[in-house]
Order: sequence, then structure tokens, then C-alpha cells
Amino acid sequence: RPVHQSVHTNPLTTLRSQIYVMRTPVLSPPSRPRCSSPSMRAATESASRRALLSLCSALLATPTPSPAAAAAAAAAARGLQTFDIAASDLDRRSFRGMQLSNGLRVLLCSDPEAGKAAASMNVAVGSMSNPVEWPGLAHFCEHMLFLGTKRFPGEGEFERFIAANAGSNNAFTGSEETNYFFSVNGDALPGALTRFADFFTAPLFSESGTTREVDAIDAEHAKNLQSDFWRSDAVLRLRARPDHPYSRFFTGNRQTLRGGDADARAALFAFHRAFYRAPQMALAVAGPQSLDALQRLVQANFGALPPGPAPPASAAYDALPPPFDTQPEPPVATVLVPVREQRSVTVTWCLPVEDPDEWWRAKPDSTVVSLLSSRAQGGLTQLLKAKGLASSVDGSIDEFTRSFVVLTAYIGLTPQGLQRWPEVVSALFSYLALLREEGVPPHVYAEERRMRELAFAFAEPAPPSSFVQSASGNLFLFPPREWLRGPLLAGEGAEPLVRSILEGLTPQAAVVKLTARELAPLATRVEPVYSASYGEMPIGREVAAWSASPRLDGLAVPPPNRFIPTDLSIKALSIKARGASTAQGGGGGAARRVKPALLLNTDSVRLHFLQDERFGRPKAFAFVSLRTPQLYESAAAAAQAELYAALLSDALQDVTYQAARAGLSAGASVGWQGLSLSL
Repeated sequence: RPVHQSVHTNPLTTLRSQIYVMRTPVLSPPSRPRCSSPSMRAATESASRRALLSLCSALLATPTPSPAAAAAAAAAARGLQTFDIAASDLDRRSFRGMQLSNGLRVLLCSDPEAGKAAASMNVAVGSMSNPVEWPGLAHFCEHMLFLGTKRFPGEGEFERFIAANAGSNNAFTGSEETNYFFSVNGDALPGALTRFADFFTAPLFSESGTTREVDAIDAEHAKNLQSDFWRSDAVLRLRARPDHPYSRFFTGNRQTLRGGDADARAALFAFHRAFYRAPQMALAVAGPQSLDALQRLVQANFGALPPGPAPPASAAYDALPPPFDTQPEPPVATVLVPVREQRSVTVTWCLPVEDPDEWWRAKPDSTVVSLLSSRAQGGLTQLLKAKGLASSVDGSIDEFTRSFVVLTAYIGLTPQGLQRWPEVVSALFSYLALLREEGVPPHVYAEERRMRELAFAFAEPAPPSSFVQSASGNLFLFPPREWLRGPLLAGEGAEPLVRSILEGLTPQAAVVKLTARELAPLATRVEPVYSASYGEMPIGREVAAWSASPRLDGLAVPPPNRFIPTDLSIKALSIKARGASTAQGGGGGAARRVKPALLLNTDSVRLHFLQDERFGRPKAFAFVSLRTPQLYESAAAAAQAELYAALLSDALQDVTYQAARAGLSAGASVGWQGLSLSL
């Protein structure tokens, strides 16, 4: 889902941002810039010195639970429900599900081998719940929770404690959720949870912080003004129904938040009071502590969260028609002039979700996206690339709510493809018609379910920080027993849902957007928030033609994937058992040294082999290094080597794509030492 990752103005913000950005997907909205000007550096250094003076007090501060907190913990214990969690047989961790008496959903994860601990709170309210008169309020509230609580009023206190314990923290605001998360050394989890819990029970929303944090939000907005990601998103929302919250400006700026004045502060209190209630919140906690110890920490700190009744925030708009339903009359396409050089056509549909639980369980959207993105023989990508019209074809779910999904087919165009873009879109609708008429083969569903089953069965434990952030958002979507495997597994019942989706992917319901600098003469309008140049052009004749797109040679339903594994038995059981017994018999408990065996050593070839004796998963890795200095002996040779690696990947695209769908990978790269292959 599109989310807005936050920027905060506390002393240690820059460090936190850099840590977080390292694990942020490339296509996420860009992070905040580093502190660069001399005046900003001086201010940051001064603030950091002040922060360092507080580290000892932060480390030594062990808050004493108040009588009210103790009473809340006792009440939480009386109304506590616990649940068994279905986990992989190979997962070394232990889990427990809970629901406190106030309605808070909780997932506990105990991992004695983990040195770190982490927690994430997901609140089921996001930017689509912004009041009409307060664009950006949900994002503003997310920022402000970091700036002091009644028990810990210092604006930088939480971040000082986290940094003093080798941790990191951040938050993001999505359309229907806001997620807060942190990680620390394992022994610092109690103090971190106490401070974290106060975000949701007793935020200050101080006058000084409110005024200042608006500047931080405005700075985020300013750096997004030249981002093609945000500009494209804003232009798309112009096509939405004006009475739907999806059409509004989400992230906010100084103007929409009125400079953080007294009215803005009152709006923050009202928003937090209305939506930050335990039944609409979900917490995931992971650490080296036992499950019982983690449970006591959660009950002591989060039992005081305000209870319900609290209807879902989405109830305010779930009954509205989807934000995009049909083309205007006469039909038009949007044209957008990008900041960076690019050429693309996107075709977007908005589909109603009748039963979200059924969608989350069967995952029909995943099947449709994989069909649109297929690089296998018979797919749209191979056809358009062979004609020289496109460089890539990808499907994506841009928004998934309880009432609608936004699905997009993105096609990267060549210069020739831009000139012949109606033909490109016609090929897309021809492919969709083929899937409707012939039907999606049963093996496509079987392969999807099989690979998801294997991904769950043989998953390797994620770091605590990654685990809690992902898990907390899933606690609303599945029954407790399925909190771990529900997001991964695909249940039965996808076939009728996929058919229904394909029936809705028509030219009449599509929002078509062309992006290229060459379209500047048609871009006669300016989007009001990001000042993006855009325009519209009639496509009535094209829509009529796409509705009767001819069957194209080269398009076909996906063939069976020959790489889907069937035999997952471990072949080296005897070696594995012998290695385990050897390790147990080692003197003094020292870890046994793992060293590859040199199987072949000649003038031209060296072959090393390492037998896994620990993890017990049906995986193997091969690395081949072809050593030669010739690839980088000149600039021309280096350029030719890079082109060779790219052409090799392109030539093997069919086979490597199918392998990747089956959990395998292959790659080729060049460097100063030569050509490297990995499998």
C-alpha cells in the first residue's frame, strides 16, 4: 500500500532516518535529506550534545507503574484471552496470541537467540480518515506522538532512550493504518515498552511541539514536490470521485494544518480520542524474554488503553461507491509531464471488495498481478518487447481497503511504443480478453498455493524489527490462529474471485495515464498541490477499439512451471546427523569450525563445497567466478562487459522468471575480477 514515511525533528532524527532508509524498498517515497547546511549541522551537534547528557538518566530511569496502571493491568488480566498460533515446524521461536480486556490484539514472539527486541503498534486509521477541513491530520498525529507524554514530557526522551540502547524507531501513515515501531537491545525492552505505551494513552500534543512539527511536515512536503511518485499519485487522485476521501490530499503541509495553531491542537486531541482505542489497535512484541515475561510486560503497560466501543474508522466511507468506477463521457486519458526522463502508460481500475475476509484468505489479487507481470512465454511482456514497444510490464495493487482495491498495469514504453501507445494498450486488453475467454488454468492456482505453502514451511526467522512491523498490520485481517500463516498461505476459493476481477478489467472502467516529456504540449493544466503539469485528451475511439481487441499471435495462457519443486527431502541426512553429533561432542562447548572442502584444484579450476549441517532446509547455492582481467582493461571493454551481462539476463528471461516464481534465483554480473554467476 502507498504509505507516507515520517520525518521527525528530534535531536537524533537524522541518525534514525539513515538507519531506517537502509531497509526501505527502493520504490517507497524518498526519505528526508540529511542535515547539510553549516547552521543545521551546528544546531544538530548542539542538540546531540544535550542529548548525550541525558543518556545516563534515560538508561537508569526505570518507571514505577502508577496505581492507575497497576489497576488497569489487573483488569486486563481478568478479561484476558489467549490463543494458540499456527507456526512453521522449523521455526525456533515460540508465539502466543492475546486479546486484553480492553480489546487490544497482541502477538508475542519469544526468541532466546535474539539479541534485539522490538515492538510495533498498528492503529486502524489512516489518511482516508482525515477530516475534510484538516488534510494531513492523521500524519500530523503520527508525528506528534513522538514529542512527549504525561509521564515522559521531554520531547526527545523516547528517542534518547532508544538510541542509548542501540535501537531505532520510526512510523508511517497509510490510507487506512498508522504504524509505530522500534527496536532496542533485548534487556531494554521493559523501559522501551513503558515509554511506547504512553504514546497511545497520554500524549501531550504540546503547543510548542505542535507549532514546530508543522514545519517538519511542511519540509517533507517541500521535498516531495519534485518527486514523480507523489506527482503521479496526485494527478491520479484528480480522477477520483470528489465526494470520496481517496480524492483528497493526504500528507498535509503548513497551510492545511494552519501552522499548528490552537485549533490544530484541538483537532489532534479529538482525532486521537476518537480513533486511538484498543479495539482498533494491534500490537506485536518480539524479544529474548519468555512468553510469560512478555505477557506481563504487555498487560502492565497496555491494559490502560481506552476500550471501545470503537467502530472501524473506515465505516465512514465503506458504503460509498468506489473512488473510480467508470470513464467520464466522453472518455479521456490523462497526460503527465514527469520531472525525470521516462515514458510509460498506466491503466488503472478500481474494483469493489464485497467480502474482504474472502479476499485476504484466497488472495485473488496476487494471482491477477502475477498474470499481468508474467515474463513467461505467452505473456504480455514478451510480446511487447519483441515488437520493440515496451521495456517492461508490471501489475500492482496500489491500494487495498476493506471496500475497494486499486489495481494498475504499468507498461514502460520505448520511444516507438509512446508513438503507438493505443496499440500497446490494445494488446493489454487482448490479453485480458484471452484470460476471460479461456480461463486461468487450474495449474496457476495450484502453483500459487504450493509456493506459498513452501514459503511458510521453510521461512527463516526475520529480525525482530522486521517481524513485528509486518505482523502488527495482519492482526486485524485474520483469526488469531492464522496470524502468522494467514498472510502467506492462499486458501481455496480464488477461482471465482479471479473471474470476477477479470470481468471488471474493461476499457470502460479504466483510468488511462500517459507519462512522457514529449507530451508537454498537451499538458495545459497544473495540479494544485504538487504543481505537476498535466492535461487530458479524448480517447472515445480508442476505448471503442479496445473493447473489440483482436486476438494476437504470441499471447497464451501461462504454461505449467517446470521448476515447481515436488521432492523436498534433505539428501544429506547422514552427513547432517554426523555433523550434529560431532558438534555436540566438541570440547568445552566451543562452536565447531565450518570450513568448505576443496574438491578440485587444477591450473584452471578450483571447486569448493560446503555441506550444510545446521539449517536443514531444502536449499542449495552455487557461485561461479570466471576470473579474467580483460573485462576491465579499457573503458570500451568494461562497457561491452556490462552490455553482455544485461543481454544475458534478457536472453534468459523466460527461464529465469519461471525459476524465480518457484523460489529459485539466477544472476550474472561483471566486475574488475571477471564475470560472476550465482544460482
